[in-house]
Formats: sequence, C-alpha cells, structure tokens
Amino acid sequence: MIKKLRKKFIMVTAMALLGVIAILMTSINVIYIFKSEKNLNHILNIIIENGGRLSITDKGFIPKKELSDTMTNHNFWGGKYSGNREIAFTTRFCVIDLDVNKQIINIYSDKISAISDDEIKEYTEKILKKNKLSGWINEYKYKLSESNDGYMLVILDGSMAKQSNWSIFTTSILVSTISYLIVLFIIALFSKRAIKPIAESYEKQKQFITDASHELKTPLTIISANSEILEITYGNDEWIEGIEKQAERMRDLVNNLVVLTKMDEEKQTIIYKEFNFSDAVYDTTMAFEGLCKKNKKKLHIDIDSDISMKGDESEFRKLISILLDNAVKYCDENGNIYVRLKKEKHIVMSVRNSYKDVSNIELNRLFDRFYRVDKARTRNGSYGLGLAIAQAIIDRHKGKIKVMNIDDKMIEFEVKL
Repeated sequence: MIKKLRKKFIMVTAMALLGVIAILMTSINVIYIFKSEKNLNHILNIIIENGGRLSITDKGFIPKKELSDTMTNHNFWGGKYSGNREIAFTTRFCVIDLDVNKQIINIYSDKISAISDDEIKEYTEKILKKNKLSGWINEYKYKLSESNDGYMLVILDGSMAKQSNWSIFTTSILVSTISYLIVLFIIALFSKRAIKPIAESYEKQKQFITDASHELKTPLTIISANSEILEITYGNDEWIEGIEKQAERMRDLVNNLVVLTKMDEEKQTIIYKEFNFSDAVYDTTMAFEGLCKKNKKKLHIDIDSDISMKGDESEFRKLISILLDNAVKYCDENGNIYVRLKKEKHIVMSVRNSYKDVSNIELNRLFDRFYRVDKARTRNGSYGLGLAIAQAIIDRHKGKIKVMNIDDKMIEFEVKL
C-alpha cells in the first residue's frame, strides 16, 4: 500500500508539474508569436504610410541617418525597435500598385530578391482571391490598403520571424522537457520522505489491528466456550443464542481485519498455481443455493466450463463468496441473482442482483473499508469489510473489479482477469 501511495504521489505531482510547465511554455510562445506578428504589422503600416517606399522623395532613399531616426521613432514591441537602426536596410518587401478594379499597374520589387515578378503576380492573385486585407501567404506577410486612385499591396518577407518563432518553440520544448525530467527525478528521490508521516501512521495502524486481533481472540474464545456450557446446562434460549451470534460476528470482524492486514503486506507473495476457475465458481455458487432459497431469492447460473487460470485458488473462492454473500444480503425480496463466467479476450466473472435502491448508492465508495450501504447498520450483520477484501484480492492478482448500476434496477460486480 505504501508503494501504491508513493506512486500515486509521484503521479499526481508529475501531472501538476506537467500542467504548470505546459501553461508556461504555451504562454511564452503565444506572447512571442503575438509580438512578432505585431512587429510585422507595424513594419507594413510604416511602408504604407511612406507611400510604399522607405523614402520621402522620388530621388532616392532617405539618407541612412535620417531613415534610421525615422524608423526608431516608431514603437515596436511596446517601445523602440530594440534600438536596431539597421531594420530599414534589412527589411525585404515588395509593393504592388493596383487600380480600382484591383488590376496590377506596377510592381516595385527592388527591395526583395527571393521572388521574381512572375511569382509576385501569382501571389497577388492568390491574395486577392482570399478577399482579406491582411494575412499570410507562405512565408510572406501582406497587407492591402486602399488609396485615392486604387489599392496598394505590400508583401513583406516574414521568413525570419517564422524561423525565430520556431526556434523559440523548439528551444522551449527542449528546456521544458529537460527541466521536467530533472524536477521529476528530484520528486521521485524525495517522495519517500514526503509520505514518511503517512507511512509511519499506517504502520502503527497495522500494528494496532494485529495486536487488537490477538487480544480479542482469547476473550472471544472464552465467551463462545461459556455460551456452549450454558447451552448444555440450561438448554438453548434466545439470550444464549444472541451471545453466540454476537461472538461469531466479532470473530468474523477480527478475522477480516487480519486478512486485510496480511494482504496489505507488500512483501507477501502469491503462489501462482493453475486451477479450474469454472469449478471454483460453480462449487462456491452452489454452496449459496440453500441460502438463496431460504431467503426467497432466485439463483441463475451461466458458467462456461473448463476455464483455467493461475493464481491463489483459496483467495478466489473467498472473492466469489464475498460477492455472493453481498448479493444475497442486498437482493430485493423475491429478487434474482445472476452468476456469470465467460472467457472472451479476458476471463470475465460477474455477480448481479436486483436492487431497487441502487440509484441511491455511492458506487465509487463501495470498496472503501467499513463503508455500509445501510448507514443505520440495521439491515444485516456485516461490517463493510467484504468488498474491501475483494478489491485487495483482485489487486494482488493484477485484475480489475468494477461495480455498475444496471437500469436503476440491478447492481452488478464485474471481475476481469
């Protein structure tokens, strides 16, 4: 149980850590892409504001100092463009003048060499078909602006921005993965210390149960012996019968507590032996036939023959007894109990019984220790340990057990091995 608790602690912590890292990584990349996109849009706006050229006269470009001063007066990334005065000379773009019918008049491609005029025409046609004022086409960012005598289309090379975004993404993935593995290793290393108080408390609880069980066995034996002597001496009556029943209940409680404690021992191993599971289910089920008749419950059996498996046969017989005992106790009056064993992809055994109050049961708590469906503890004499033992048996054999509500009329326990 301590190993399971430790694994669960590591798993929960790892999932929480993974969630935090994923949120941080996503936030960083989204912010970076947003700012990169904003930067490209800003450059497009500057080009459009300057009439499609990075100059203010028809004689040539602005002198380097004037142009650099002009560019750095624009806000990028929420401030100056990182102090980079070379941006005006490294920006690669082309400008296409269009008439009012969006037909190409002129192409200015002196600031870009990666694409030819024919490719620019092809891109222009694709952009116009999109019917969007701005967006992406391959690695190019574009913006369409309306002017007095037509339209101006600016196509800006955004490949460097995309490469930068991809570089940030891959770097963040790498750093996040390495950081996650390092922190996960540290968590695994110190997890034993983290659950140490719980482990110590659990060990004390197990020791208390073991000691209490041994202490109770002697007085229970004496009580049973004395009640037998009283019965022989004075004959049987309701008082003596009551003493014997309560002593038997206490014995069952003590035995079940000891069984659970032993099953929780991580060092305890199972001796796997092949046995006929069909016979085990049939024999155990038939032992309950008389009890079912006595309680006016109909028992239905559907068991495939010659199904064999490896495991502890005595534990599986106990498992079947627990499920059948539970079915008899909680089956409706004149109700039906169905026992089924089939071998499909896995060995599947199920015990189903009619129970009209199934919708009121907290199904997820049925395997908790000392949990009782009958909160007043008046319907039967159980202590709520049987299903906890059933769960422990299945866990030890690496199987699965689940409980299901069938149409609000029946409850079914299914074991898959």
